[in-house]
Formats: sequence, structure tokens, C-alpha cells
Amino acid sequence: MANIAVVGAGVMGLSSAVAIQRALPNARVTIMADKFTTDTTSDGAGGLFVPYAVDTDKDILRKWAVEGRRHFYHLAFSEHSRVTGVYLSHGYDLSTVPLTEPHPHLDFVLSRRRMNAEEISTFQPYYVDGYHVVTVIVEGRKYLPWLTARFQEKGGLIATRKIHSFDELEGKYDVVVNCAGLGSQTLTGDEQLKPERGQILRVYAPWIKFFIHANDNFYFFPSSENAAIGGTRQLDRYDVTPDASDTEAIWEKAVKRLPSVKGAKRLWEWAGLRPHRGPPRIVHNYGHGYYGISLSWGTGVHVAEMVDDLLKAGPKL
Repeated sequence: MANIAVVGAGVMGLSSAVAIQRALPNARVTIMADKFTTDTTSDGAGGLFVPYAVDTDKDILRKWAVEGRRHFYHLAFSEHSRVTGVYLSHGYDLSTVPLTEPHPHLDFVLSRRRMNAEEISTFQPYYVDGYHVVTVIVEGRKYLPWLTARFQEKGGLIATRKIHSFDELEGKYDVVVNCAGLGSQTLTGDEQLKPERGQILRVYAPWIKFFIHANDNFYFFPSSENAAIGGTRQLDRYDVTPDASDTEAIWEKAVKRLPSVKGAKRLWEWAGLRPHRGPPRIVHNYGHGYYGISLSWGTGVHVAEMVDDLLKAGPKL
């Protein structure tokens, strides 16, 4: 029986672990982490499915995106939609500049249509072009617990421990999958890995049924119980305490771009660090930044395939 360790319990770690179980049903899979569900960045993420990765081979990106689309759209249309927090949604992908073609992150959504003059005039002067889009929204606060339960139902093991070095796992596992996010700075010495701080504001605005996703870091993502307004993308900033000035800037921006949100009840602020990366047998799966949830399942399936290949190649660590 293959013995596999997954380091990290965010959406990348959980997706990779569940995908490995599916590909290798006889393997023993253990997730090791010091933070779970509500303490992970994935828990607070907005969760719009718009898969993209900078400086990534187009065929690899397509593989990730197609797997993710198949997975998330299946959940959105299934009886598991409510419990997984994966919902079909529609809205607008907006641009501050005229477009010659849609952004590549729209290549794998369910449908897209160029906005007409009347539609785009609603968002002027802030936005001058865009697409009406149908895709899914993934609520991390529901999706992560569902993945965890699915993993444990299949016999997966969870160990609450912080891994300081892969040397701790040498000789104990056939393959180690690294999904430690920013923890990979220490584990791998990856100097290109930087935090990308994101802050959002959660509000109660059930009358707004559509999402907005814009190229100036403004977004509004409705979910089952509230809506996320964002956001910030602050590279190389490590603090996760919500910043009052960021909160007010997010709110002021939202009221100007989406006036109908003005009557919303402000619920809470949240800040987290996305692992952002530029260009023993260990499979690494981290550094996807803003597009983490969108790429989580596709990269998880790819990880499972790589683990299978490593096991077939032998020998063990």
C-alpha cells in the first residue's frame, strides 16, 4: 500500500488529497497541517471560478481549467450544491479599457457574451467594456468542510502538526505533496514565493443577485448568506489584521461603482495572505495567488496523476 503525505489543509491540500484518493483508492493518504478550514486563506476567499495562471504553459492551464470546470459545474448542478457551497451565478466581467478580446480567464466559464452599449453605460465612467458571464461561485466556508468530510469518509487521515522540514518525513512516506502555501518559503527556500495580501468586506445585500468582477481589483460576489466586496492585492505584505483604511477604501469604491449596495448591512472584514509565485520525491502545489480556488481541483487532479507516475517509477524515498 502506497503511503502518501499531503502537507497543508487549504483548498490545494484538500483537493490534492481527495483527488489522490480517487486515483489511488488503495493508498493511505495523510494530511498534515497546523491550520484547518476557518484558519486558512481559502476559507475567506471570494471564490469566483475564473481559472488563470500567469506564465503557465497553455496546455497545462487548459488541463487544470477543464478539470476544474467539470468538477465545479457538476457540483453546482447536483443535489450537493447547497452543502458544498458551489452555486451557478451570472454577472459582469468589467474592464477599465476597451477590449480587443476577452481575458483568458473567461475561456473556461460556462458562457460569455460581450456587453452591449446599454449594459456598459450602467457602469460608466468607471468601466468601458466587458462581458456578461455565467460561471460558479465557490463558498470556501462550506466547500472546505465538505472536502474534509469527503476525505475522511474515504479513510483519509488528518494529523495536526507543523512540518518544519521535509526531512521529518523521510523514510516514512512514498511521496510527499507540498501544499503548504506560504509555508513553502521555509520548507523549500523558495525565494520567489511572496504573500499577496487580500482584504474583503462581507455585507448583507440579498437584493443584488449578480456578481461583478473588474480589472481594477473591485468585485462583488453574492453567496448564500452574504456577499463579498473586494478587494486588495498587496504584494509582499504579511499582516492579516483587517486594515480600517482598506475597509473604507473598499466600501467607497463599491458605493461608487455599484450604488445599489449602499443600503447593505456591513457584517465583517477579513484579510488573508495568498501565496503568490512568479516564474526527496516531492510534488509541489502552491503559489496560485488570486486564482487559487479556480485552479484547486484541476491542479489537484494533476497532482494525483504525478503521484501515480512517481509510484510506478519507484524506488521509494
